[in-house]
Amino acid sequence: MNLLEALAYTTAVQPPSTNHHVRHEETKKYVEILGCFLSGDFQRSVAELLRHHYPHHQKTLLDEILACFVSTYPEHARDVFAPIAHLVVDGALVYNKHQPPFHVLGTVFSLPSAARERAQQHVARASFAALRSLAEPYGNAHVAGGSSGLLGLVAWMADCLLLAPPALVRHFTSLLVSVAIDLDPKLLIAAPTALNVGPGCLRLPPQAAASLLQSLCEDEMASQKPTALTFEATRMLLLYASRYDSGAPDEPVPVKLRVQGLMEALQAPARVHFRAVTSCATTVALVQELLAEGALPSGTTF
Repeated sequence: MNLLEALAYTTAVQPPSTNHHVRHEETKKYVEILGCFLSGDFQRSVAELLRHHYPHHQKTLLDEILACFVSTYPEHARDVFAPIAHLVVDGALVYNKHQPPFHVLGTVFSLPSAARERAQQHVARASFAALRSLAEPYGNAHVAGGSSGLLGLVAWMADCLLLAPPALVRHFTSLLVSVAIDLDPKLLIAAPTALNVGPGCLRLPPQAAASLLQSLCEDEMASQKPTALTFEATRMLLLYASRYDSGAPDEPVPVKLRVQGLMEALQAPARVHFRAVTSCATTVALVQELLAEGALPSGTTF
């Protein structure tokens, strides 16, 4: 029996109970059932289940089961998020944060302010794995010539980043910048964070990473809902620009040109973002802050 057969005609694919306790207990029961399938071909099995169930015209308990499963097993976040991302890219499922399954998957990124450090790391691992699972299908579709579903995927990622802890946004952004400028991992400037999110690589081509970064920053500019993304992308590019301008050894010239190109592409959303956050938080203020820290050589402008 596969996962699709195990859940067919059960309460998992029916609207959730209005009784909170009953809904909670049923969700836990089905998460345990999903856990029983982990020893087999779980990735294929859950992808089959998701393709069969979505799009769905009404909210079901399965939506909550998936979110709870990812939070319980963060190492399997990709198994849930990647198939849904492919449905969005292919146009089979239209992203709407108020519709299933998106209306509850955002809880994967949420963290109560009073959560202990262990819980914070748990959420960070699940959230980062989910973001990777959304970024990589974007890269594949971008290489293949694009898709109408890419806009929905960007909107989904933007909403996830809005819910994610700022430290995770900084970490994800720093990796996306490094891929976009095709940087040797040995030369990576890590974002200042104590998060332990597991393997820290993004598997997508540099051009796709640059396109995704620009799209996310432009989405942030249009929505006027600031996250740390535009700020951190600008900060990292300024740091890389100073490193290359100062003639650091063993660094190829083409990377410097890619840094400059990406800075130009992000200049408009960066300026709008900094003006929107506070009256004094401009690009110039950011440069001055980095100059004061000694992170940039004197005379740096943007």
